[in-house]
Amino acid sequence: MRVVALLTPRTAYHPNVSSPFVCLGNIAPGTSLCELLFQTYEMLTFNKLTPREDDALNRDACAWARGHMGLFPLTSRPLLRRVASLNIEEVAPGGSQ
Repeated sequence: MRVVALLTPRTAYHPNVSSPFVCLGNIAPGTSLCELLFQTYEMLTFNKLTPREDDALNRDACAWARGHMGLFPLTSRPLLRRVASLNIEEVAPGGSQ
């Protein structure tokens, strides 16, 4: 069993959140932390939403979401990291160049 916890905001009103627990669905063995974060982002921004009360952690939020489907997704902006600019130089053995 794998558990994902949302530490903040504690007041998240979402069908898949019953603070501090989050339901991301089936998590395959070996899923990376980075992938879990991406899935959490997609869930919290309502990009992934199945408003079924029989499959919700927060049934009140699920009922509200089902009645307001025109409001979702909250953002279509991708969650991306900044590009790192690296300058790699070869160093001769012994530390001198």
